[in-house]
Amino acid sequence: HCTALGKAILAHIPADERSSFLNDPLPRFTEHTITTRKALDIALAEVRRWGYAIDREENDLHCVCYGAPILDEQSRPVAAISISLTRQHLTSRLDIELAEAVLRAARRISPLTQSSAMAWWTTLARTASGSVETSP
Repeated sequence: HCTALGKAILAHIPADERSSFLNDPLPRFTEHTITTRKALDIALAEVRRWGYAIDREENDLHCVCYGAPILDEQSRPVAAISISLTRQHLTSRLDIELAEAVLRAARRISPLTQSSAMAWWTTLARTASGSVETSP
């Protein structure tokens, strides 16, 4: 909930499944950390609109991070990528360019993971439905 990677993934998980990934209440790591579900829902809507997430000192003070999801054929998250830098090195130009760069990179990587992601989701669905036996 407070990292660019986490928000990039959470934004693409169906809303009814998100709660299983989140603590209640949302823990505060810095004065910038999102700590309410309403604020998180707003942030995740922005991630879906922009295609990338930003962590502006939410997890670590003095650190800014940009993250984008790696999506399968059905737009489900299977991974995410990010880039971080210290706040002191962030410029207005970098703020735009890094967000765009991480989004472009994620879009290039997504097709590489799609066949293995489909196999993973299929196995997960079968396991959840009880149609696949798992070893202890």
